[in-house]
Amino acid sequence: MNKQVKVLLLWGLAIVAISTMGVSGCREYDPDLTGAWRADRGDGCYEYDIFTDSGVLAVAYGISACDEDNGDTEVATYTVDTSVTPHQMDLYGDGDHILVIYEVSGDTLQIASSQAPDPRPTDFTEGEYTEWVRLP
Repeated sequence: MNKQVKVLLLWGLAIVAISTMGVSGCREYDPDLTGAWRADRGDGCYEYDIFTDSGVLAVAYGISACDEDNGDTEVATYTVDTSVTPHQMDLYGDGDHILVIYEVSGDTLQIASSQAPDPRPTDFTEGEYTEWVRLP
């Protein structure tokens, strides 16, 4: 299965998650963040994330024959706070609570994160850092 088909399947997963999780469109979201993103994990593999405007995040790992995560997917919910700089995001999925700061600049997304109860990073030199590219 090629990468484009897998990304389309991921979009389908996000749509199913929205309908089955009962997530309403009333959550605050960041239109600059909404859409599909790709990060190079540094091991020859990529992670694909799709942020919806309904607070659902669909994730696909290793969409290639590069590692044991090949084709794994997960769905999480998220909330954002765009009133602070850098913007903040809280991710919830599989019992995890991930504290994130992020910045969107054109087609580039920077993220620094930590696992609660550790404190949220305050800049992009703290926590786990990744850089993402917007997909067309």
